[in-house]
Amino acid sequence: MKFIVGLGNPGKEYVNTRHNLGNFLVQALGCEAGLSFRRDSGVYSFIARGTFCGEEVVLALPYTYMNLSGRAVKAMAAKYGKGGYELLVVCDDMDLDFGTLRIKRGGSSGGHKGIASIIESLGNGNFCRLRMGIGRPAAGTDAAVYVLEKFGPFEKGSLPGVLETAIECCKTWLTEGTEKAMNRFNPLRPEIPGS
Repeated sequence: MKFIVGLGNPGKEYVNTRHNLGNFLVQALGCEAGLSFRRDSGVYSFIARGTFCGEEVVLALPYTYMNLSGRAVKAMAAKYGKGGYELLVVCDDMDLDFGTLRIKRGGSSGGHKGIASIIESLGNGNFCRLRMGIGRPAAGTDAAVYVLEKFGPFEKGSLPGVLETAIECCKTWLTEGTEKAMNRFNPLRPEIPGS
């Protein structure tokens, strides 16, 4: 079983904010796979299960807040991962330029509270993560404010291309593994108009 978890915050006020980019991508994956999400209170998430790219997958949108993401992932592992599972967590990253992707296995949280929560809940950081760049705020803008702002016009216009590339990265991870996905997508920055 393979899990792909898109991190974000619940509630209408957080829709289309930078911090919900991981959540946004997993919703797009669900559309690509033709899978519908349903609320599963046992794992604190909206879940879509089925076959995608020939693999049995669970796509998850936790509805815990970002810094409690580990609660959802731990419950999901207990419920759906009894026969073993692989985990890919998708999140935003301010240390990467907007549109840049980085996929890898293991490592620290890099200061991301959602990743930190998952590491703490699982007791290790030995899972894959796909970081999607959102760039740094302008000088004088608080980072906590920046990540919770809506995408600007430039970002909105660029998102379709970014999501398309990120979906291909997830499909490669599903079918060919982390190393192939790293080799294919980590050196790349999606084509963004005007960049």
